[in-house]
Amino acid sequence: MKGGTAKEPLLSSQDLPTIEISRLLLTTHYEYCKQGENSIECDVLRRTFGGHRKAHRNGIKKPKKQRFMSMKGVDPKFLKNLRFAKKHNKRHVKKESKA
Repeated sequence: MKGGTAKEPLLSSQDLPTIEISRLLLTTHYEYCKQGENSIECDVLRRTFGGHRKAHRNGIKKPKKQRFMSMKGVDPKFLKNLRFAKKHNKRHVKKESKA
C-alpha cells in the first residue's frame, strides 16, 4: 500500500462466535420446500415452479400489434368519406409546402 500501513481487521475470525448454518443456506429454497417444510411460501413455490419453466421454454413474447385498426362493421358512408380524405391528403400537403 502507498503511504501507510496495512490496517488490521476490527474482528478476527477467532473473535466471531460459531454460528450453525441453517438448512436454508445449505440448500436452495426449492430443495428446502421439497424436504417437507409446510409454509405459504413453499405452497406458492410448488404451484408456480413448473409454470415459469414452461412459459420460458419458447420465450415470453410481446403480443403482436396490428398495423391498422379493423374497419369491419363501420358505417359505409363514413368509410367512403375516409377513402376520399386519404386520397386527397397528399395533394394538399404539396400546396402548403410551396407557400
